[in-house]
Amino acid sequence: MSQNIDLIFSDCSSYKLRLEKDNKGKKYYSFRTKIKNFNAELLSSIISFSTSIIQKPKLIRNIEFNFDSIELQDKLSYIYFECICFYLISQGFVVSVYLQVTRNVVSSGIYDSPIKYLNPPNGNYSLEKFLKEFQVKITRTHLRLWVTSNNDLSSFSSTVVNFLKNLFIIDDKKILFSISNTIGELVGNAIEHGKSDCLVDIDYSDSFIHVQKPDRNFSALNVVILNFSEIKMGDLVKNKIIQAHPRKIGERYQDIKRIYNIHEAFFNQEYTENIFWIIASLQHEISGREDTMISGGRGSTKLLKSIIDYSESNYCYIMSGHELVKFHHKLLNEDSQGYVSFSNSDFQSAKPEKEVYSKSKIYLPGVGYNLNFVLEKKDGEDERNKVNF
Repeated sequence: MSQNIDLIFSDCSSYKLRLEKDNKGKKYYSFRTKIKNFNAELLSSIISFSTSIIQKPKLIRNIEFNFDSIELQDKLSYIYFECICFYLISQGFVVSVYLQVTRNVVSSGIYDSPIKYLNPPNGNYSLEKFLKEFQVKITRTHLRLWVTSNNDLSSFSSTVVNFLKNLFIIDDKKILFSISNTIGELVGNAIEHGKSDCLVDIDYSDSFIHVQKPDRNFSALNVVILNFSEIKMGDLVKNKIIQAHPRKIGERYQDIKRIYNIHEAFFNQEYTENIFWIIASLQHEISGREDTMISGGRGSTKLLKSIIDYSESNYCYIMSGHELVKFHHKLLNEDSQGYVSFSNSDFQSAKPEKEVYSKSKIYLPGVGYNLNFVLEKKDGEDERNKVNF
Protein backbone atom coordinates (compact mmCIF):
# COMPACT_ATOMS: atom_id res chain seq x y z
CA MET A 1 0.00 0.00 0.00
CA SER A 2 0.94 3.68 -0.40
CA GLN A 3 3.33 2.61 -3.15
CA ASN A 4 5.66 4.97 -5.08
CA ILE A 5 4.58 8.18 -3.32
CA ASP A 6 8.20 9.33 -3.41
CA LEU A 7 7.76 9.87 -7.17
CA ILE A 8 5.87 13.08 -6.34
CA PHE A 9 9.20 14.74 -5.64
CA SER A 10 10.95 13.71 -8.86
CA ASP A 11 10.00 16.80 -10.88
CA CYS A 12 10.11 20.20 -9.20
CA SER A 13 11.86 23.57 -9.16
CA SER A 14 14.17 24.97 -6.48
CA TYR A 15 12.69 26.61 -3.40
CA LYS A 16 14.17 29.02 -0.85
CA LEU A 17 13.37 27.55 2.55
CA ARG A 18 12.14 29.66 5.42
CA LEU A 19 13.17 28.89 9.01
CA GLU A 20 11.25 30.15 12.03
CA LYS A 21 11.43 29.55 15.79
CA ASP A 22 8.67 28.53 18.15
CA ASN A 23 8.18 30.08 21.61
CA LYS A 24 10.79 27.67 22.99
CA GLY A 25 13.38 28.73 20.43
CA LYS A 26 13.13 25.49 18.42
CA LYS A 27 13.63 25.91 14.67
CA TYR A 28 11.16 24.61 12.12
CA TYR A 29 10.59 24.88 8.38
CA SER A 30 7.68 27.20 7.65
CA PHE A 31 5.53 27.25 4.52
CA ARG A 32 3.34 30.33 4.11
CA THR A 33 1.44 31.50 1.06
CA LYS A 34 -0.74 34.35 -0.16
CA ILE A 35 -2.48 32.07 -2.66
CA LYS A 36 -6.17 31.81 -1.77
CA ASN A 37 -7.04 28.75 -3.86
CA PHE A 38 -5.74 25.26 -3.14
CA ASN A 39 -4.80 24.57 -6.74
CA ALA A 40 -1.94 23.33 -8.92
CA GLU A 41 0.03 26.54 -8.45
CA LEU A 42 -0.04 26.10 -4.68
CA LEU A 43 0.73 22.38 -4.89
CA SER A 44 3.72 23.13 -7.11
CA SER A 45 5.15 25.38 -4.39
CA ILE A 46 4.41 22.79 -1.69
CA ILE A 47 6.19 20.07 -3.67
CA SER A 48 9.26 22.26 -4.28
CA PHE A 49 9.29 23.28 -0.60
CA SER A 50 9.04 19.65 0.55
CA THR A 51 11.65 18.41 -1.92
CA SER A 52 14.14 21.03 -0.74
CA ILE A 53 13.68 19.80 2.83
CA ILE A 54 14.03 16.13 1.88
CA GLN A 55 17.30 16.85 0.10
CA LYS A 56 18.84 18.54 3.16
CA PRO A 57 20.49 16.80 6.13
CA LYS A 58 17.78 15.98 8.68
CA LEU A 59 18.99 18.36 11.36
CA ILE A 60 15.62 20.12 11.55
CA ARG A 61 12.63 17.79 11.57
CA ASN A 62 9.67 20.05 12.30
CA ILE A 63 7.60 21.38 9.39
CA GLU A 64 4.63 23.75 9.49
CA PHE A 65 2.23 24.46 6.64
CA ASN A 66 0.29 27.65 7.27
CA PHE A 67 -2.81 28.33 5.19
CA ASP A 68 -5.14 31.14 6.14
CA SER A 69 -8.68 31.13 4.77
CA ILE A 70 -8.33 29.10 1.59
CA GLU A 71 -10.76 27.66 -0.94
CA LEU A 72 -10.36 24.15 -2.28
CA GLN A 73 -10.53 23.78 -6.04
CA ASP A 74 -11.21 20.05 -6.02
CA LYS A 75 -10.80 16.91 -3.93
CA LEU A 76 -7.74 15.59 -5.78
CA SER A 77 -5.73 18.67 -4.74
CA TYR A 78 -6.00 18.03 -1.02
CA ILE A 79 -5.67 14.25 -1.36
CA TYR A 80 -2.40 14.93 -3.18
CA PHE A 81 -1.36 17.16 -0.27
CA GLU A 82 -2.19 14.33 2.15
CA CYS A 83 0.20 12.11 0.21
CA ILE A 84 2.95 14.73 0.53
CA CYS A 85 2.37 14.92 4.30
CA PHE A 86 2.36 11.13 4.55
CA TYR A 87 5.72 10.84 2.83
CA LEU A 88 7.30 13.57 4.96
CA ILE A 89 6.09 11.88 8.15
CA SER A 90 7.30 8.48 6.91
CA GLN A 91 10.75 10.07 6.50
CA GLY A 92 10.82 11.11 10.15
CA PHE A 93 9.54 14.67 9.93
CA VAL A 94 6.99 16.13 12.33
CA VAL A 95 4.34 17.88 10.23
CA SER A 96 1.76 20.43 11.36
CA VAL A 97 -0.93 21.90 9.12
CA TYR A 98 -2.75 25.10 10.06
CA LEU A 99 -5.72 25.14 7.74
CA GLN A 100 -8.98 27.06 7.45
CA VAL A 101 -11.16 26.05 4.51
CA THR A 102 -14.13 27.83 2.96
CA ARG A 103 -16.92 25.23 2.76
CA ASN A 104 -18.31 24.39 -0.68
CA VAL A 105 -19.51 21.33 -2.60
CA VAL A 106 -15.99 19.93 -3.02
CA SER A 107 -14.43 20.87 0.31
CA SER A 108 -16.64 19.22 2.93
CA GLY A 109 -14.66 16.00 2.79
CA ILE A 110 -11.56 17.70 4.15
CA TYR A 111 -13.23 18.01 7.57
CA ASP A 112 -13.01 14.22 7.80
CA SER A 113 -9.59 14.03 6.15
CA PRO A 114 -6.65 12.62 8.14
CA ILE A 115 -5.20 16.14 7.84
CA LYS A 116 -7.38 17.04 10.83
CA TYR A 117 -4.90 15.14 13.01
CA LEU A 118 -2.08 17.42 11.84
CA ASN A 119 -3.92 20.62 12.78
CA PRO A 120 -2.88 21.59 16.36
CA PRO A 121 -5.83 23.97 16.96
CA ASN A 122 -8.21 21.01 16.62
CA GLY A 123 -6.88 19.65 19.92
CA ASN A 124 -6.40 16.08 18.67
CA TYR A 125 -2.97 16.27 17.03
CA SER A 126 -1.63 12.79 16.36
CA LEU A 127 0.84 11.57 13.75
CA GLU A 128 -0.18 8.00 14.53
CA LYS A 129 -3.87 8.64 13.82
CA PHE A 130 -2.97 10.46 10.61
CA LEU A 131 -0.90 7.51 9.39
CA LYS A 132 -3.67 5.05 10.29
CA GLU A 133 -6.51 6.93 8.58
CA PHE A 134 -4.34 7.73 5.58
CA GLN A 135 -4.37 4.01 4.80
CA VAL A 136 -7.98 3.08 5.46
CA LYS A 137 -11.20 4.56 6.82
CA ILE A 138 -14.80 3.41 6.48
CA THR A 139 -17.66 5.40 8.01
CA ARG A 140 -21.21 6.13 6.84
CA THR A 141 -20.08 9.15 4.80
CA HIS A 142 -16.42 8.40 4.08
CA LEU A 143 -14.80 5.43 2.36
CA ARG A 144 -11.04 5.29 1.93
CA LEU A 145 -8.82 2.35 1.11
CA TRP A 146 -5.99 1.12 -1.07
CA VAL A 147 -6.70 -1.40 -3.81
CA THR A 148 -3.58 -3.45 -4.39
CA SER A 149 -4.41 -5.66 -7.37
CA ASN A 150 -7.15 -6.64 -9.80
CA ASN A 151 -7.89 -9.59 -7.50
CA ASP A 152 -9.37 -7.08 -5.05
CA LEU A 153 -11.75 -5.46 -7.55
CA SER A 154 -14.81 -7.66 -7.00
CA SER A 155 -14.62 -7.26 -3.24
CA PHE A 156 -13.89 -3.56 -3.64
CA SER A 157 -16.93 -3.05 -5.91
CA SER A 158 -19.18 -4.72 -3.32
CA THR A 159 -17.78 -2.40 -0.65
CA VAL A 160 -18.59 0.63 -2.80
CA VAL A 161 -22.14 -0.60 -3.50
CA ASN A 162 -22.82 -1.11 0.22
CA PHE A 163 -21.34 2.29 1.03
CA LEU A 164 -23.61 4.03 -1.49
CA LYS A 165 -26.68 2.07 -0.37
CA ASN A 166 -26.18 3.18 3.22
CA LEU A 167 -26.22 6.84 2.17
CA PHE A 168 -29.89 6.66 1.12
CA ILE A 169 -29.32 9.33 -1.50
CA ILE A 170 -30.05 7.47 -4.71
CA ASP A 171 -33.46 5.93 -5.39
CA ASP A 172 -32.49 4.78 -8.88
CA LYS A 173 -30.71 1.42 -8.46
CA LYS A 174 -29.47 1.62 -12.04
CA ILE A 175 -27.58 4.84 -11.28
CA LEU A 176 -26.30 3.43 -7.99
CA PHE A 177 -24.74 0.47 -9.78
CA SER A 178 -23.51 2.76 -12.57
CA ILE A 179 -21.58 4.78 -10.00
CA SER A 180 -20.08 1.71 -8.33
CA ASN A 181 -19.28 0.07 -11.69
CA THR A 182 -17.68 3.27 -12.98
CA ILE A 183 -15.49 3.61 -9.91
CA GLY A 184 -14.53 -0.06 -10.17
CA GLU A 185 -13.74 0.29 -13.88
CA LEU A 186 -11.60 3.38 -13.32
CA VAL A 187 -9.73 1.74 -10.43
CA GLY A 188 -9.03 -1.30 -12.58
CA ASN A 189 -7.95 1.01 -15.39
CA ALA A 190 -5.56 2.89 -13.11
CA ILE A 191 -4.03 -0.31 -11.72
CA GLU A 192 -3.69 -1.79 -15.21
CA HIS A 193 -1.99 1.28 -16.67
CA GLY A 194 0.14 2.21 -13.65
CA LYS A 195 0.95 -1.30 -12.41
CA SER A 196 0.86 -0.04 -8.81
CA ASP A 197 -1.44 0.29 -5.79
CA CYS A 198 -4.44 2.59 -6.10
CA LEU A 199 -5.82 4.93 -3.44
CA VAL A 200 -9.60 5.41 -3.50
CA ASP A 201 -11.29 8.09 -1.39
CA ILE A 202 -15.05 8.71 -1.54
CA ASP A 203 -16.87 11.23 0.63
CA TYR A 204 -20.47 12.32 0.82
CA SER A 205 -21.78 15.64 2.11
CA ASP A 206 -25.27 17.08 2.08
CA SER A 207 -27.19 20.29 2.80
CA PHE A 208 -26.44 22.21 -0.38
CA ILE A 209 -28.86 24.60 -2.08
CA HIS A 210 -28.70 25.53 -5.75
CA VAL A 211 -28.89 29.34 -5.95
CA GLN A 212 -31.34 29.06 -8.85
CA LYS A 213 -33.36 26.22 -7.28
CA PRO A 214 -33.74 27.15 -3.59
CA ASP A 215 -36.71 24.81 -3.09
CA ARG A 216 -34.62 21.69 -3.78
CA ASN A 217 -31.98 19.96 -1.68
CA PHE A 218 -28.71 18.60 -3.02
CA SER A 219 -25.85 16.43 -1.86
CA ALA A 220 -22.32 15.99 -3.18
CA LEU A 221 -20.44 12.78 -3.89
CA ASN A 222 -16.70 13.37 -4.30
CA VAL A 223 -14.38 10.63 -5.55
CA VAL A 224 -10.61 10.49 -5.99
CA ILE A 225 -8.79 7.59 -7.60
CA LEU A 226 -5.02 7.96 -7.47
CA ASN A 227 -1.94 5.87 -8.06
CA PHE A 228 1.72 6.70 -8.40
CA SER A 229 3.85 5.14 -11.10
CA GLU A 230 6.62 5.89 -13.54
CA ILE A 231 4.15 4.76 -16.21
CA LYS A 232 1.79 7.51 -17.35
CA MET A 233 -1.75 6.90 -18.53
CA GLY A 234 -1.56 6.05 -22.22
CA ASP A 235 2.04 4.79 -22.23
CA LEU A 236 1.13 1.10 -22.34
CA VAL A 237 -1.50 1.52 -25.04
CA LYS A 238 0.90 3.65 -27.09
CA ASN A 239 3.73 1.11 -26.85
CA LYS A 240 1.39 -1.77 -27.57
CA ILE A 241 -0.04 -0.18 -30.72
CA ILE A 242 3.05 1.53 -32.11
CA GLN A 243 5.46 -1.35 -31.58
CA ALA A 244 3.25 -4.32 -32.47
CA HIS A 245 2.94 -5.76 -35.96
CA PRO A 246 -0.51 -4.89 -37.41
CA ARG A 247 -1.37 -8.57 -37.83
CA LYS A 248 -0.78 -9.23 -34.13
CA ILE A 249 -3.31 -6.72 -32.83
CA GLY A 250 -7.07 -6.65 -33.26
CA GLU A 251 -9.01 -4.38 -35.60
CA ARG A 252 -9.84 -1.94 -32.82
CA TYR A 253 -6.14 -1.38 -32.08
CA GLN A 254 -5.33 -1.09 -35.77
CA ASP A 255 -8.04 1.54 -36.01
CA ILE A 256 -6.52 3.53 -33.14
CA LYS A 257 -3.15 3.42 -34.91
CA ARG A 258 -4.76 4.72 -38.10
CA ILE A 259 -6.47 7.54 -36.17
CA TYR A 260 -3.18 8.36 -34.44
CA ASN A 261 -1.54 8.82 -37.85
CA ILE A 262 -4.27 11.33 -38.71
CA HIS A 263 -3.97 13.17 -35.38
CA GLU A 264 -0.22 13.61 -35.74
CA ALA A 265 -1.00 16.62 -37.93
CA PHE A 266 -3.04 18.15 -35.06
CA PHE A 267 -0.39 17.89 -32.35
CA ASN A 268 0.96 21.16 -30.93
CA GLN A 269 2.05 22.59 -27.56
CA GLU A 270 -1.51 22.39 -26.22
CA TYR A 271 -2.89 19.26 -27.85
CA THR A 272 -0.01 16.86 -27.34
CA GLU A 273 0.59 13.24 -28.24
CA ASN A 274 0.20 12.41 -24.53
CA ILE A 275 -3.35 13.81 -24.56
CA PHE A 276 -4.21 11.62 -27.54
CA TRP A 277 -3.00 8.44 -25.83
CA ILE A 278 -4.87 9.26 -22.61
CA ILE A 279 -8.08 9.60 -24.62
CA ALA A 280 -7.27 6.46 -26.62
CA SER A 281 -6.80 4.52 -23.36
CA LEU A 282 -10.30 5.49 -22.23
CA GLN A 283 -11.98 4.02 -25.31
CA HIS A 284 -14.21 0.96 -25.37
CA GLU A 285 -12.29 -2.31 -25.94
CA ILE A 286 -8.86 -0.71 -25.64
CA SER A 287 -6.48 -2.14 -23.03
CA GLY A 288 -2.83 -1.65 -22.19
CA ARG A 289 -2.41 -5.26 -21.07
CA GLU A 290 0.20 -7.14 -23.08
CA ASP A 291 -1.81 -10.36 -22.99
CA THR A 292 -4.90 -8.70 -24.48
CA MET A 293 -4.64 -8.06 -28.20
CA ILE A 294 -8.26 -8.48 -29.26
CA SER A 295 -10.44 -6.41 -26.93
CA GLY A 296 -10.09 -4.43 -23.75
CA GLY A 297 -12.18 -2.57 -21.18
CA ARG A 298 -15.88 -1.78 -21.25
CA GLY A 299 -15.28 1.90 -21.84
CA SER A 300 -15.18 3.94 -18.64
CA THR A 301 -16.31 7.14 -20.40
CA LYS A 302 -19.63 5.55 -21.34
CA LEU A 303 -20.27 4.55 -17.72
CA LEU A 304 -19.17 7.98 -16.53
CA LYS A 305 -21.52 9.77 -18.90
CA SER A 306 -24.56 8.00 -17.44
CA ILE A 307 -23.73 9.43 -14.00
CA ILE A 308 -22.90 12.89 -15.30
CA ASP A 309 -26.23 13.02 -17.15
CA TYR A 310 -27.99 12.08 -13.90
CA SER A 311 -26.24 14.67 -11.75
CA GLU A 312 -27.24 18.31 -11.34
CA SER A 313 -23.66 19.48 -11.88
CA ASN A 314 -20.23 17.91 -11.92
CA TYR A 315 -16.50 18.50 -12.18
CA CYS A 316 -14.70 15.42 -13.47
CA TYR A 317 -11.28 14.98 -15.00
CA ILE A 318 -8.30 12.66 -15.37
CA MET A 319 -4.72 13.80 -14.90
CA SER A 320 -1.48 12.04 -15.78
CA GLY A 321 1.95 13.64 -16.02
CA HIS A 322 1.33 17.30 -16.82
CA GLU A 323 -1.74 16.48 -18.92
CA LEU A 324 -5.32 16.98 -17.80
CA VAL A 325 -8.44 15.82 -19.67
CA LYS A 326 -11.87 17.02 -18.52
CA PHE A 327 -15.04 14.98 -18.89
CA HIS A 328 -17.56 17.46 -20.34
CA HIS A 329 -20.93 15.73 -20.55
CA LYS A 330 -21.81 17.28 -23.93
CA LEU A 331 -18.62 15.86 -25.43
CA LEU A 332 -18.89 12.28 -24.15
CA ASN A 333 -21.17 10.95 -26.87
CA GLU A 334 -19.98 8.08 -29.02
CA ASP A 335 -19.41 8.75 -32.70
CA SER A 336 -20.54 6.43 -35.51
CA GLN A 337 -17.52 4.16 -34.90
CA GLY A 338 -18.19 3.82 -31.18
CA TYR A 339 -15.42 6.17 -30.05
CA VAL A 340 -15.75 9.03 -27.57
CA SER A 341 -14.13 11.92 -29.42
CA PHE A 342 -14.25 14.62 -26.70
CA SER A 343 -15.27 16.93 -29.54
CA ASN A 344 -18.36 17.97 -31.50
CA SER A 345 -17.18 15.80 -34.37
CA ASP A 346 -15.87 12.25 -34.66
CA PHE A 347 -12.65 10.93 -33.09
CA GLN A 348 -11.03 10.22 -36.45
CA SER A 349 -11.30 13.61 -38.12
CA ALA A 350 -11.10 16.15 -35.30
CA LYS A 351 -8.99 16.86 -32.25
CA PRO A 352 -10.73 17.34 -28.88
CA GLU A 353 -12.32 20.69 -28.08
CA LYS A 354 -9.96 23.16 -26.38
CA GLU A 355 -11.94 23.17 -23.12
CA VAL A 356 -11.28 19.44 -22.73
CA TYR A 357 -7.50 19.41 -22.28
CA SER A 358 -4.93 21.53 -20.46
CA LYS A 359 -1.46 21.50 -18.93
CA SER A 360 -0.98 21.40 -15.18
CA LYS A 361 1.82 23.16 -13.30
CA ILE A 362 2.52 19.99 -11.38
CA TYR A 363 3.64 16.62 -12.69
CA LEU A 364 1.52 13.71 -11.50
CA PRO A 365 3.55 10.48 -11.81
CA GLY A 366 0.85 7.93 -12.54
CA VAL A 367 -2.83 8.77 -12.88
CA GLY A 368 -5.43 10.63 -10.84
CA TYR A 369 -9.19 10.89 -11.32
CA ASN A 370 -11.24 13.67 -9.73
CA LEU A 371 -14.99 13.01 -9.82
CA ASN A 372 -17.46 15.45 -8.28
CA PHE A 373 -21.20 14.82 -8.63
CA VAL A 374 -23.95 17.03 -7.22
CA LEU A 375 -27.10 14.93 -6.84
CA GLU A 376 -30.61 15.93 -5.85
CA LYS A 377 -31.41 14.66 -2.37
CA LYS A 378 -34.80 13.07 -1.83
CA ASP A 379 -35.22 13.21 1.95
CA GLY A 380 -35.20 16.03 4.50
CA GLU A 381 -32.17 18.13 5.38
CA ASP A 382 -30.72 19.85 8.41
CA GLU A 383 -31.37 23.53 7.63
CA ARG A 384 -28.49 24.73 9.82
CA ASN A 385 -25.79 23.38 7.53
CA LYS A 386 -27.01 24.44 4.11
CA VAL A 387 -24.51 25.99 1.71
CA ASN A 388 -25.25 27.63 -1.64
CA PHE A 389 -23.55 26.56 -4.84
